[in-house]
Amino acid sequence: MKNRLIKYFSFLFVLVILFGIFSVAITGASANKPDVDISQASAVSLYNINTDKVVYSVESDKKIFPGSTVKMMTGLIACEILSDRLDEVIHITDKMLEGTEGANVKLRSGMSLTIENLLYGLLCGGGNDACLVISNICYGSSESFVQAMNDKAHALGMKRTFFTNPTGLDDENMYSTVGDIILLAKSASQNNLYLDISSSVNYEFTPIGESESIKIYNRNSLISNFYAFGYTNPNTEGLIAGNTDLGGYCVVTFAEKQGTQYICAVMGAQRDEDKIYSYEIANSLISYAFDNLIYTKIASAGEYICDAPVNYVTPEANKSTAAVACVIKSDVYALADAEFSDDKNLQYKYYLHRDTMNAPVKEGTIVGGVDILYNDEYVGSAMLVTASSVKANGVLLFLKNLREFFTSLPFWLSILAFIIMLSVYLYLSDVSNRRRLKIGKFRRKF
Repeated sequence: MKNRLIKYFSFLFVLVILFGIFSVAITGASANKPDVDISQASAVSLYNINTDKVVYSVESDKKIFPGSTVKMMTGLIACEILSDRLDEVIHITDKMLEGTEGANVKLRSGMSLTIENLLYGLLCGGGNDACLVISNICYGSSESFVQAMNDKAHALGMKRTFFTNPTGLDDENMYSTVGDIILLAKSASQNNLYLDISSSVNYEFTPIGESESIKIYNRNSLISNFYAFGYTNPNTEGLIAGNTDLGGYCVVTFAEKQGTQYICAVMGAQRDEDKIYSYEIANSLISYAFDNLIYTKIASAGEYICDAPVNYVTPEANKSTAAVACVIKSDVYALADAEFSDDKNLQYKYYLHRDTMNAPVKEGTIVGGVDILYNDEYVGSAMLVTASSVKANGVLLFLKNLREFFTSLPFWLSILAFIIMLSVYLYLSDVSNRRRLKIGKFRRKF
């Protein structure tokens, strides 16, 4: 029972290590809060993609109106369904445009254009008319499309989100959280078609059979200066931006610099005569991230951590016991503050699954794990593996196998079975002999 429990907990430990081995976030980095005034927003979140960690968030689980970020779900579903149909020509009908209001890209009934044109109208221009047309193309109606949106939200783990329309127009029954919006943005940022289109500064197309072109400008002022000047950020790409009465000003963007990647979401922001605070806050958070945090390697594959005792091996000279070196299996990366350097003050606390191992041992065998600390704060974890193979001493291994044989359950069961069979044989022999003696006596009488 004890060995079974040890194996169970060892298995759980390995699973935890596997999830954290390749990239982890230094807790001290997130403790260094950005000096950003977020009072003009309902909720914000700064998420690091490399480490899969939220670096900074305010009101992550607060119920909010999603506003224009709804188009992120509409666009993601559309890109997944329509990516192989970009050149397909669509003839717009009155039914497709039914209910259009708010921001639009001047689509009208009778117009013919490609699905690619529509996706740019949705993801670059933020057009509600493009949203409705696309929802009809994908599922036949906006109502069916909304059901698909909620199914997709469930699949992405967006547990506090409910959609009622594909455009993001205000509806008191529609809600989300900035934490859920980050989950959606993660998925959208991994879709190359979505990210490429939503990152376009502008786009121009001419409807089929017409002479006058339609020019679309990105509604995300981190990407384009057309709707608001002074917020563009060279490190950002996509994903969506806009404003509604209930949802306020919002922006969700992907940011990358020197291989470090973030998603920043600002929801329910205000504006005054001088500033649109969704963009102001987003730029401040992105600047904080790139100026104060670095994604760096904190431990290298093959780095020696400890020795593990090994049985049935002849110890080396001047050593009382044999052992094998245990090293870190894979490089470990973390998000650290900018002051983190090569002369880092790291400490290691290691754990072995067993106090001793039995030879033979193969190189690369997982034997435990190590917690890495930086200035006494947990940084992350790594698996420990054997640095080399260890052969067993033939004589010691033979004696070990011999001892195991004579102490094994099958051996003693065999002995017990032999004793029982011998006893039965002796008993039956005795009974048979007695019967023969009786028969012999009986014959002599007659």
